[in-house]
Amino acid sequence: MNDLLTRDRRSSRLPESLSADQLLQAQVEIARCQLTGAREALIAARRRVVALEDAVENWQQLASGTRRGVRQ
Repeated sequence: MNDLLTRDRRSSRLPESLSADQLLQAQVEIARCQLTGAREALIAARRRVVALEDAVENWQQLASGTRRGVRQ
């Protein structure tokens, strides 16, 4: 199971003795924490995509340069 999902489930366990207002506040706070984590993961994923795009472009340039060198 996904570690993030497991951690989210554990952090969302609340005591049964909470009032309705306390339960709602706790759930709002849990959702905010999950949103923060998701945003951080998205930022990291975007950085990874940019790095991979750069790597692919570099490999393509190398391949193109190598092909031109072989033809000459």
